[in-house]
Amino acid sequence: IPCEAELLLQQGKVPPNPPTPLSSNTMASKNSKALTAVQLELGDCTRCKLSETRNNIVFGSGNPNADLVFVGEGPGADEDEQGFPFVGRAGKKLTEIIEKGMGLNREKDTYICNIVKCRPPGNRDPEAEEIAACKPFLIQQLKAIKPKVIVALGKPASSTLLGRTVPIVKERGTW
Repeated sequence: IPCEAELLLQQGKVPPNPPTPLSSNTMASKNSKALTAVQLELGDCTRCKLSETRNNIVFGSGNPNADLVFVGEGPGADEDEQGFPFVGRAGKKLTEIIEKGMGLNREKDTYICNIVKCRPPGNRDPEAEEIAACKPFLIQQLKAIKPKVIVALGKPASSTLLGRTVPIVKERGTW
């Protein structure tokens, strides 16, 4: 998907530091510059109605060079408040799985983002037009990171990434 962010990066118009933190990881890399370019293009997004009720855009966090990316459906109340993905109750469980179950460090070994960057009201599933507005940015994030593995967290993320309705219960554990 063509992206203005790629042009900004090629023209060297990307500042060395992003306007908002991508992560606590200070690793300088081509990937982090590419993510910064995507985040700059996203800007103070008003491409869908979710922008009307959000507190913060939740872009993503973690290592821009991660081999493992987790993609959720969208920010919840805690994420909307803090501006970072998976910091609420589900985030604590995800961190526990990553760190205790997988033996990885959440910030150093993974990158986490969502299919939509703003909180759907009442934590409902994102609507098709909301997903369509954010999907180019998700695709550009994934292109910038170049992970070896992408883990879709739930049906909306799975369906968006695969481009089809996913019967999650039937396909869970299927390779």
